Amino acid sequence: YPGGRKIHDNVIPSMGGLIIYIIVLVMLNSFVEDFDTIKLVLVSATILVFSGIVDDVIGLNNFIKFIIQNISAVILIVYLQNYYSEVYIFGLNLESPFNYLILMVFIVGTINSINFMTGAGLKK
Repeated sequence: YPGGRKIHDNVIPSMGGLIIYIIVLVMLNSFVEDFDTIKLVLVSATILVFSGIVDDVIGLNNFIKFIIQNISAVILIVYLQNYYSEVYIFGLNLESPFNYLILMVFIVGTINSINFMTGAGLKK
């Protein structure tokens, strides 16, 4: 609904993330032969999608959304740690646990950036 800090003038349909999620699943079905290799990515995305649905239908407290985003980010980092051994930022090699903290900030920050761009991060 318009108002507050939102920039749109008309009511905007919700649950667009669910449609994108379904489209991505259909596309993945065409290209991925073994879903076990990406199951943690799917679990992480599914948690975010269902929390978005709950937020659209009944609304969620910002702190609860933040906790859910962090849980999803941890699951994604567990998946990603099989694919990287070092994290560099501005030419500095980050040692554990700082590399995980930077990844958490990046993942949760990206989620919230997208939410704020679409207006989903703002209260109704």
